[in-house]
Amino acid sequence: MSLVELTIYESLLKEEEITFEELINRSILLIDKHKGPTSFSIDKFISKILSIKKVGHAGTLDPNASGLLPILLGKANKAMEIFKNLDKEYIALAYFHSDFTKEALEKTITKFIGEIIQVPPVRSAVARKERKRKVYSLEILEIENRNVLFKISCEAGLYVRKLIHDIGKEMKIGAHLKELRRTKIGNFLVKNAISIYKLKQIYNNKEELKKYLIPIDIALSFLKKVFIKDNAIKSISNGYPLYYQGIVKIDDEIKENENVAIYALNNKLIAIGKSVCSAKKLIENKKGMFAKIDSVLIS
Repeated sequence: MSLVELTIYESLLKEEEITFEELINRSILLIDKHKGPTSFSIDKFISKILSIKKVGHAGTLDPNASGLLPILLGKANKAMEIFKNLDKEYIALAYFHSDFTKEALEKTITKFIGEIIQVPPVRSAVARKERKRKVYSLEILEIENRNVLFKISCEAGLYVRKLIHDIGKEMKIGAHLKELRRTKIGNFLVKNAISIYKLKQIYNNKEELKKYLIPIDIALSFLKKVFIKDNAIKSISNGYPLYYQGIVKIDDEIKENENVAIYALNNKLIAIGKSVCSAKKLIENKKGMFAKIDSVLIS
C-alpha cells in the first residue's frame, strides 16, 4: 500500500477514546464453534449474554461443522457482505466408499483445483443453479484406509460437502463428508478465536472480553484506505458519494469497482464505499466522484 497525499490539510480531530459499550457495539468476535449448535443459535446466545440487539455471523457453518465463525456486533453488521465474501480455509475428513490408490486420488483432485462449477446440494438454502467457485488449493494431509483428511483453500460460497461428493463421483467409487472444520476466513484464524464455553466464563469481565473484541476499524484494515477532510465527514455519513475535493490521502493502488475503507484523519473508520474509478485516474484528473457509499459506520 502506498498512500498519496492529494492536498496539504490539517485536521482538527483528535484520537477518540471510546467506552466499552461503544467498543462492543462496533467490533467483531471470533468464535470457535463446536459441533452441535446452529450458527443462528450462536448469534442468539451472544446477543443475550452481551445484551446487544444486532448480532450476526459471516459465513454460516452447519450444525455438524466446527471452527471459525466471525460474529459481528452492533454497527459491525454493516460490513457483513465484506466478511461473507472473504476466502475460506477448511480441514475436511472424507470417506470413500471403495478402496483406491493414493496415485488415483492425487490425479483426480487436480481436476478440482482452479475454477469449478457446482450445483448447490438439495438441502441448501439457495437456488440450485450452477455456480462457479475457485479452489485455490486441495491438499491431502493424511490417508487412513478409506478415510482422507484434506486441507482446502477456496473462494467464499464453495460447498465442501458437494466437492467431496464430486471427487468420489469422478473416481467412480463415491465419497461423502464425515467432518468439517473451518480454520481461516480472510486473515482471521481459528487459533485466535474463543469457544462458547470460555465466553460463558469471561463475558462479565470487561478486561478479559476486550482481549477478544476486534474493533471494526482494525478488522477491516485489509481494505485499501482513503482519508478524508473533516468537512467531508457529514456528507459521507449521510450517504453522499465521496469526491476528489474531500480526499486528503488515498491508496494509489485502488482499482475501479473495489471496496474501500473511508477514514477520518483521526483514524476512525467512517464508511465503506465502492470506487467508481481507479485512484490513478482520480489523481490524474484531479476532479470528480471517487466512491459511492455502501455502509456508514458512525451515527
